Amino acid sequence: MHPVFRRQLIEGLLLFQDFLHHLGFELSSVSFAHDQYCTLAPAISLSSFCRPLYFSHLYVDYYVFQYATGISAANALAQRVRSGDPAAAEAYLNFLKAGGSLYPLDALKLAGVDMATPAPVEAAFEVLAGIVTRLEKLVAE
Repeated sequence: MHPVFRRQLIEGLLLFQDFLHHLGFELSSVSFAHDQYCTLAPAISLSSFCRPLYFSHLYVDYYVFQYATGISAANALAQRVRSGDPAAAEAYLNFLKAGGSLYPLDALKLAGVDMATPAPVEAAFEVLAGIVTRLEKLVAE
């Protein structure tokens, strides 16, 4: 929950339309302050508040964590398959076949990815570090 909402609720204050509209605009202004392709107007109607631009999913509990761990798991899956090991490709297909029949962590283990260890997240950070290094070199040219 966003700290401003929490404070309003703790203090027993009501979340009126104007307050929600203003907060949504302020959050979006901060999020898109440096985006040359996005111009925000404070007079946008409240119905626009419900559009994705005004709903910051980053404030939903555990969203960022789920997103980061999902990318880490996908990276680990891709690296295993790209390694050329036929067993990795078969394990990945078994992971896909499991569908929703297993808990996600158990399904990933079928594919050889153990998210209970730091290895998949560390590997994803290594990939990110490599991308940053490549970008730095491009900018320096």
